[in-house]
Order: sequence, then C-alpha cells, then structure tokens
Amino acid sequence: MPDPRPPEPAPPSDDANAAPWERQSVKPTASLPGGATTGWHEVRKGKDRGKQIVATVGLFFCLVGLLGGLIYWMSRPQRTVELVAIPVSQYGAIKWGANPTADRDADKLLAQFEQGSGRGSSLQDGARLRKLLAGLAERDPNVPLVLFVSSLSIVRDDRVYLLPADAHIDQPKTWLPLADLLARFNECPATEKALLLDVARTPTDPFRGALHDDIATKIDQELAASSPTFPILASCSPGERSLTIPELGLSAFAEYVSQGLAGEADGYYSSKEADSVITFAELAEFAICRVSQWADQVPDARQVPKRYGPDGNGFILFRKRTRAALLTEDSPAPAPAPGYPNELRDAWKVRDAAKRDLGSLLAPDLILELEAALLQLEDRYLMGLETSDPRETEAWKTAVKRLANRTQVLDSPPPIRASLADYRAGRKDATPELIGALEKWMRMRFPPKDDTGKPPLPPNEAEREKFEQELEKSLQGDSALDGFWYLWNVKLVTGTGLSAERIANISATLDERFPKLPLTNEQLLLRRVAKEKLPPEAYPDVVRALLQSEQALSEAVAATAGRFPEGFTRVKLLLSEGHDAKVAGEKRLFTLRPKLEDIAAAREHFNSAAELLKASRNGANAVRAARRAWADGTAQLHACLPGTIEFDRPALRDWSDAADFANKIADPFAASDTPFEIRDFEALDGLAKQLRASMALKLTLISSEDIKALDQSAQLRPQTVKLADLQKLLGGAALAAEDRAMMAAGFRKVSAQRFHAAKARYEREAPVMKPAVRPEPLKASLRTQRRATASVELLRIAGHSEVEQIAGMARVDSNDYSKWQLPEERLRKAWTSDLPAMAELCAKQGRWVAIERILRASPAKIDGFDPEGGFGELFRKEETERRKWLAERFKEYGKLREGVPDAPGFYRHLVDDCDLPVPKGAR
Repeated sequence: MPDPRPPEPAPPSDDANAAPWERQSVKPTASLPGGATTGWHEVRKGKDRGKQIVATVGLFFCLVGLLGGLIYWMSRPQRTVELVAIPVSQYGAIKWGANPTADRDADKLLAQFEQGSGRGSSLQDGARLRKLLAGLAERDPNVPLVLFVSSLSIVRDDRVYLLPADAHIDQPKTWLPLADLLARFNECPATEKALLLDVARTPTDPFRGALHDDIATKIDQELAASSPTFPILASCSPGERSLTIPELGLSAFAEYVSQGLAGEADGYYSSKEADSVITFAELAEFAICRVSQWADQVPDARQVPKRYGPDGNGFILFRKRTRAALLTEDSPAPAPAPGYPNELRDAWKVRDAAKRDLGSLLAPDLILELEAALLQLEDRYLMGLETSDPRETEAWKTAVKRLANRTQVLDSPPPIRASLADYRAGRKDATPELIGALEKWMRMRFPPKDDTGKPPLPPNEAEREKFEQELEKSLQGDSALDGFWYLWNVKLVTGTGLSAERIANISATLDERFPKLPLTNEQLLLRRVAKEKLPPEAYPDVVRALLQSEQALSEAVAATAGRFPEGFTRVKLLLSEGHDAKVAGEKRLFTLRPKLEDIAAAREHFNSAAELLKASRNGANAVRAARRAWADGTAQLHACLPGTIEFDRPALRDWSDAADFANKIADPFAASDTPFEIRDFEALDGLAKQLRASMALKLTLISSEDIKALDQSAQLRPQTVKLADLQKLLGGAALAAEDRAMMAAGFRKVSAQRFHAAKARYEREAPVMKPAVRPEPLKASLRTQRRATASVELLRIAGHSEVEQIAGMARVDSNDYSKWQLPEERLRKAWTSDLPAMAELCAKQGRWVAIERILRASPAKIDGFDPEGGFGELFRKEETERRKWLAERFKEYGKLREGVPDAPGFYRHLVDDCDLPVPKGAR
C-alpha cells in the first residue's frame, strides 16, 4: 500500500556555482508507474555533460552550414531568360506586302533582355527558319526561353501559313505552317517558355488571288485548337490586324510589350500588388490593356492582344524591375512630326510628268512600276520609318529610262505637213499688232474703190515704206503662219464679201510678203481659184464651200496624226468618203466651161464633203479624248482601289460606276480595225465625259481645307473620321506630288498630336487600365468580297473571255475560308497566266488596243510587247497605213492641180515623204 506521507525534499546542492545542466530541476517531477518519478533533467555528472557538448557542437556546425548555403545561394549566378527573335521583313517575290517594322520591333525587345540570341534577320528564308526551329529541341532545359516571331501570313486549305522571305504566293511549298512552328516550340525542352506572335499581317491583292485578310480569326482558331502547354500572347484578337505607331516607327504590340518588360507591367495581373517582379502573366495583361487603349485612337481599326494556354503567372521574366515615375507638368514637349521628304516629293513629280507626257497611254506598266515603288516608300514615312531617295536606285533609273524611250516622239522620218493645220498645231491666233499691220499694208497695196468705182490716191513713198516696215517687223519668226491663218480663216472661210478679187489679192499678198511661208494645200488652192477665173455664179457660196471643205480635210487629216493612235483607223471610212466628195466637187467646178448644173453639183459635193470631214475630225478627237479619259480613269480606278476596299465609305458604288463607264468605253475598241460611224463617236464622247465626271466628283473626299481643320481641331472623334479619309486617299496613287506631300504631312502631324495627348493621359491615370474594345469598323468578309468584285471588274475592262464564270465563282460565302480557295486560285490564274497569253496573241496580230487595255488593268509586268519601244511597232503599222493613204491622195491632187505653179513638185515631195519607211518605235 502506498505511503500516505509526502516525500521529503531533496537536500540542497553543495555547489552553488554548478552549471545549469548540473543543477537539480526546479520543475515538478512526474509520477511514473510503480512510484518512480522523473525530473526536467536527470543529473548524471560526467556522462550527461558529454552529450550536451556533442549537441552544442552539432548545432554550431548546422548554423555554419546554413550560413554557407545562404552565402552560396546569394552569390550564385541568377537565372536569366533568353529571347530568340525571328523578324521576317526582307521579302523578295512578294512585292505588294510589307512588314517593315519587324527588325526594329525585334531590336526593341532584345534591348530588354540581358541574354538573347540576337534577331534572325539573316535567317529569313524558309530553309534556315526550319533549321532554326528544329534546333530548339537541343536547347538547355534550364534556360527559360521567350520566342518572338513577326511575319506575313496566309490561309490555305483552312490552315495558317507563315511566309518566309523567299515565299511565293503561288508556291505553297515555300510557306511555313503555323502548326509546324507550334510543334517545334513544344519540343523545346525548356521548362519555362513562352511565345510572342505578331503574324496577323497578310499580303492581300485583288490581282494575285490573295483576297482574305482576316488572318487573326484563323490564327485564333488554330491556337485555341492546339491546346498549348506553354503561354502564348498573340498580337491581336479575331477580326483585327497588327497596327503600327507612326510616332515610334514600331508595331504597337512590340512597343507595349517592351514597355511591360522594362517594368511597366509590374502589378498588372489579377489584383496582384506591385513587387518589382515581372511575370509573363503581368506582361500579357499590360500589353492587352495598353495596345487596346492606343488602338482606340486609330481610325477605323482596333487591336486587342489575346492569350492562349497557361497564364504564365509562375514564369518570372525579370526581378527588381518597377514602373517608371509618372509624367510631371514640366515634362519636355514632344518633338514635332517630321515633314514630307523632299526626295520623295520630287520622285512623285517625275511620275506626274510621265503621266502628262502620255505615260498612261504609252507605258501604263512603267507608270505603275514607279507608283508601286513610291507607295512603298511613302508607307514607310507614314509608319515613322526612314525613307531613301528612290531616284538613286538602279531599278528606278532603269524604269525612268525605259519610260522616256517609250514616250519619246521620233523626228525621223519628218512629219507629213501638207496643210496649214499641220503647221498650226498648238499655235495661237495672230496678235492685234500683226493683224493691224497686215490690214494697213493690204489697203495700201489693194486700195478699195469708192462709190464711183475709182481707187483712192496711192500713198506717198514715206507712208508705203512705213507700212512695209511695220508689216516686216510683225512677221518675224513663225508669225507668218499666224498671219496666213488670219487671212485664210477670217478673210476667206468665215468672212463676208468673198469674191474673185479678194482671193486674187490674198494669193498675191502671200506670194509678195510671205516669202518664208512653207507651201501648203491652201496656197495652191488659192492659186488655182485665182487662175481659173470661175464664173460669177460660183461666188460667194460655192467657192466658200470649196474653201470650207479644204479646211475640214486638213483638220481631219491633222487630227489623225501625233501620238494618239486609233484616230486614223476608226475614221478612215469617213475620211475617204469626205475626200472623194471633195475631189468630185473640184472636178465639176474646174471643168473647162462649167455650167450652172456643174456649179450646183459641185456645191452639193463640197457641202457633203465638209460634213463628212468634220465628222471624221470630231471622231478622231473623240477617240483621242475617250482614250485619254479611259487611260486616266483606269489609272484612277487603281489609285482609289485600296481605300475603297479598306474603309466603310459609300465610294465603292462610285468606283463600280466609274469601272462601268470605263468598260463601256473599252467595248467599241475591242474589234480591231473596225471603222466607227458618227453615232459611235457621239456615244464615245458622252461616255468619256461621264467617266471624267465620276472620277473627279465622287472619288475625292478630302481637301486642303479639311487638313487645316484637322490641325486646329481638338476633338479626337471628328479627327478620326477625317484621318480615315486621308488614309483612303494616301493608300492609292491618285494624288499629285504636292497634294500628296501636303496630305501625308498633315496626317503625320495630326496623328502625332493625338498620340502624345493620349500617351500623357494614360501615364497620368491609374496604372492598371481595362482594355478598350471598339466595334469592328469593317468586316474582313466585306473587304474580301470587295477585292473579288474589283478584280472581276478590272478583268472585264481587260477583255477577259471568262469573266462571267469568274464572277460567278467569286459570289461565295465570305465568312468561310475554305470556300475562297477556288475563286482565289482562278483569279490568280487569270492575272498571272491568262492575261499574258492574251497579250502575246494580240501582239502577234498587231492589235495594240487589247494589249494596252490588259496592261492598264494589270499592275503586274506582262510580256508580249517590245519592252523598249513599247507600242512603237504597233504605232508604226498604223502610221504606215496612214501615210500610204495620204500618198494616194497626194498623187491624185498632183494631177488635179497640175497647172498650178509649184504644185507638181510639192506633191511629188509629199509622196516621197510618205514612201519613207517609218522606223520601229516611232509614234
């Protein structure tokens, strides 16, 4: 039985100075079964002391090891993320698409990384890109990786393809599937990796079958379906495109990704506090917010980057990077936008001069070649990139040289000049001084009789000398032609009081006072009328009808000369009928003893000849005006096409109306060498006026006053509408040099104002901003349908035989990528195969009209004509036919006026000139 008494206390220790581990425990002891007890320590001097020493030493070494590990961890090299940049900007075969900011974008991003492989500008071709991507599988798994890719893209067979620098639009084997890029990056062993994709850029062109530009929608579908295991940030969302910031010369995507990497993205993910650590998730959120906010200021556009795969919140890109300080009120003012480059303005002036010098008619392919180069350089200016002088490049110099050769007028053989109209081309009427001097001299030389029939007293010698000197002074240089025209047109053809005496006096005046005047049909006719002494019944009506028919003939023949072809071919029938009627009238009038019936018949012949010859002259001028209007109109159709497709404006209907007028003008020229009738010329003239009116009034939407209003306006939304109109005009080549310089500089200035105002507002507001999503301005499917419609209409103007079948194929569901492949391929074949074959066939047949129509409608270089002489050979054939026709008429006139002084030699000389061969290339 247990002892009920409490235990006796232990005696005190003998050593008051004992160590703590040697002292008795002051804590109560616990009872153990069987009555045993235990204290805090059992004091076993000697043995327990050794254990305590061992524990203390172990603890010491643990602390030393921990301290060493901490020192090692702090001193070891920090984990560094590497960036691999692949910008594809140097496209060779694809001339109509561009990615000019790619290299600058890559450099901007690489500058934020301490370690990077550099940008792959030398690895832009397909083979090297595939090799670079295959090499990703051999990378160190411990090195985190970010891959940046910027290129053009295209969709075929419902798949997205990236276009390397050596890609051809009609050779799919030269393309790189987006799926291959994702697969190669997925094979990369890096445990931490992410992909930055800026490939929502597509080379769209109605003339090459690349019609659909909503590449972002298909990229979105393909990225979402791939279920990536690594984070991806694409530059934009479905229905959008990657945009450029002109004030920086960078893509918006690269600029704001770079800002985020520099520290601005700190704290931008899901209410995460700023901690000086930048994760990929924060970077993506920052880019989405800032890019969308900037795009909100861009006319007719939007851009919201989109994430795929994991969010990347655990992928740390940088440590110890924080946002920069906010702007202060005394921040320096932004630099003004640069002015339009002088060298670019001067190059546009070269284009303008070429168009004025019949370049649109004689060398449309070369005009388009110059315009394509200039538009590319101007795009660089509008994007904020450096521009060079195109006139210093060999390609430009070669094109300009070929253009000069193509539009040159050759002086050999000499032009056929048989009439006053041939000499008077481009000359003005006689001056009042010349007319006054001529009238004074004629009154002195042929004084009018008074009422009694007696002439007045002749002037004295001093007056005679004065009048002669005054006339001699007025007839200096080529003024003799102006004086002759006054005597012929005013005193004879349209004047009153026509008589045999007046004709004789004027004929004598020409012989006496115009010794240097070149001999013409008109002089010889006056000599014949004066010599024949026609009966009084022939004056004034019949003789005036003769003179009027002569003038009509000379004007009609002159209208078929020069650098505008087709005038002679189309009026040849009317010209021959009019000439034959005139010759028949002369034969009846100049018989040995003309009777009254001969005089009456001659009058009918002359009147009929005048009508036919005036109709042929008007017809030749109508052909000239229609062809020039057609050439200018089709050039304008090309120039307005980019903006018409791109922006949601009512001008598309106007464009189609203008194309319809151009097509109706082209129809009458489809049949080669078919003469026109009078009603054809009238219809042609009306169509030309309608075409010019439609191009001048409906397709120009902005003026210099609008530019000034933009500069003064502080309202961003009204500016947005006008800036969109500016982009529409600058997207094509319709504007002349000075207008382009003014409007492009105005666009950059207003764009800079808006950019800096928005930038200041963003940086002063809360650091975390929600993305701004605006309604899509124009559906990509609508742009696709517009491109297809424009392509078909231009093929119609070019005379393509299967245009209706192609038009039927183009009426497809624009929202379905797979349905567009067939019409795109058919359109590409029409432009790259069918039209060159048509041009070659027309060249063999000598049908220059069809060739010119095809070249005008196609911006691509088409063979089948003389590249140096252009249409010279075909012009030569027409001019040879014209001269052959003239030679036959000159021989006939030589016989008809055989007794007139100087007539036989004059007409023999003209026949010899007509028989000279026309050199190749002459116009």
